[in-house]
Amino acid sequence: MTGWLCREPMKATAKLNFAQGRIARAATNEAGKEQFRKLTQYRSTLIEKLSQFQHTSSTTDEAFNEYISHLIGLMEAIKGEPLPQHVKRDRSKDGNEDTIEGEKKEKMTEEEKAKKVKESVGWEDFDEEASKAPQASKPSGNQQAREAVLFKYHDNIANSVAQSADFEFELASMVMNYGLWHMKHASWLEAFSAPETEREDVGKAIFDSLKIAAGVFSYLLDRHLQALEYKPHTDFDERMLSCRYEQCLAEAQEGVIERARSLGHSPSLIASIAYDEFKRYEKCSDDMSTLRDVAARHLHKYYRFKASFYKAYTQYFQSVTFNTEDDDGNKQAGNAMRCLRDAQSELAKAQGYAREYIAQKSFITARAIPSTPADKHKLFHEIGKKIGKDMKSTETELTLLYHQPVPKQPLPFPEPKSVIEEIDFELPAASDAWKTVTLDFDKIPLKGQDEKLDKRSGDSEKVKANPFDPVKYSGNNDVCSIQ
Repeated sequence: MTGWLCREPMKATAKLNFAQGRIARAATNEAGKEQFRKLTQYRSTLIEKLSQFQHTSSTTDEAFNEYISHLIGLMEAIKGEPLPQHVKRDRSKDGNEDTIEGEKKEKMTEEEKAKKVKESVGWEDFDEEASKAPQASKPSGNQQAREAVLFKYHDNIANSVAQSADFEFELASMVMNYGLWHMKHASWLEAFSAPETEREDVGKAIFDSLKIAAGVFSYLLDRHLQALEYKPHTDFDERMLSCRYEQCLAEAQEGVIERARSLGHSPSLIASIAYDEFKRYEKCSDDMSTLRDVAARHLHKYYRFKASFYKAYTQYFQSVTFNTEDDDGNKQAGNAMRCLRDAQSELAKAQGYAREYIAQKSFITARAIPSTPADKHKLFHEIGKKIGKDMKSTETELTLLYHQPVPKQPLPFPEPKSVIEEIDFELPAASDAWKTVTLDFDKIPLKGQDEKLDKRSGDSEKVKANPFDPVKYSGNNDVCSIQ
């Protein structure tokens, strides 16, 4: 649905200069200092590319791989061993338990969620209070290096600045921004592609970008929760990551449905794919209902809108299937009428949810509110018109030809059919550049020992209040500026 791809802002971050801060003291020669200067430049270049969505994927990929490979190289030099390998888990059964229509799903409490994550990463015996106790021994050089840089990012869900001296936090945050960029790149292509561009090419680029984003969030779900402390009600909340994953696949699959419809594929197939869309958005809606934050409640409205729309979409194409004559020239007009009535009712609900979504203000709607109201949207209007037209013709056939009863209860939905998979994401290999320099981490001073050096390290650097995001369209398809 053009203009209805959900567009979250990127995670704004504070500027850093690795070459002037505490971490730079580890460089024992000019070659080492040059590596820290390059790392600073690579980070700045990546941030610039991530804040512009008209770039091709290859341009952003190059900047991302350059910075991340050098960051991982430094992390491995500090740690003295490679980063753990990514072990991909099967998500085909995640959150897909059958539920009775209308029955409320059982929700995990926040404590149960945190316990589940701690158990999954082997923290069930972790003593949080003991971990906070002061340590008598002086930190090792490697430990000082791990805490030498203070990374800061704006957290969209918590609506606050999160900071950490853990390099894993920087890695996860940049990876998330990479995933968000692909979501926003898909949205930019949908809204601002030049008119002369082949729509099929644009559609494929959107399709691929959303599948890449899904792979990124799948990766974060697999690895991030093992690398950092679990913090609920943040961008890295497991429920939030799962929603982004499902959302990207669902939005990519929207293009598949419309292509199947335009090519005249069977209505039963379209109904099954649409029902898979409904299930994905319903799962996202359920997950967001367990979060208390304003942004999460706003996303909940978005997911409810999309779930209701694709539920109506499913019911409409079920009606088309029932209204198709069999070999004997008969139709199941009674069943078709039941589906059409339910589809009309559900479409009205979707319209209400869309209005609620637009009316609410949060980080999502900063210059990104859909410009077309749902009831005026081409696809929404088209489906609504088809439902109304088919209801009239079916009513006539029921009265004059078939005389079939209309079921009093909603009919069962078809089996959901997924025709989409994420593109697997893996981190780039660590750069060998750090292996050619000598670093002495014992030379890194502790925070607080040198006030001027702390300042140069960026400890007091502020994160801009408004995360960078594209401004409203100004009429030039080739421009996407930043405010």
